[in-house]
Amino acid sequence: VMRDLEHRLLSVLDGMLVMLNDWRAFPRIEHSTVEEVHSYTHAVTRDFPKVQGLYYARSDGEGMGSNRMPSGVIWVTWRPLNQPNLTYYSYNGTLGSPNVTLPYDARTRPWYLDAVAARGPVFTYSFRALATQEETIALSSAVYYPNSSVAAVLTIGFAFSALSDQLAN
Repeated sequence: VMRDLEHRLLSVLDGMLVMLNDWRAFPRIEHSTVEEVHSYTHAVTRDFPKVQGLYYARSDGEGMGSNRMPSGVIWVTWRPLNQPNLTYYSYNGTLGSPNVTLPYDARTRPWYLDAVAARGPVFTYSFRALATQEETIALSSAVYYPNSSVAAVLTIGFAFSALSDQLAN
């Protein structure tokens, strides 16, 4: 039984690593437009039901991504450069009306700090997702400029409940 459980867990983690590497290969990620990143993160969150969210946080504080809300609706997020708030928007190919605005700086979140400290892919366990307040596990990795300074951190979050369901099946 334990061997089967370990095999299923490794399969889930392997899928997470593949998704992270695909995302790291996203073209021109540090120079992409907000629309390109929102389109990409929304599509991945839509196409992979176990993904709670994807987020791209630049070292200068700008950040954007997507979140699957408990209702199943996917909202995209954006924290513009030099702004203190993260705003959730409806999305249907273009940004819709703002739904919620919250004070937020991804550079203070556990997944961001862990990725910068690890200098490679790292798991961050058991923290509360801001959007859903669910216990979450994240796989994150920093992306670097040629001078080795951090350009951004990419993260893929999964609610513990989604992983539990996956392992049970």
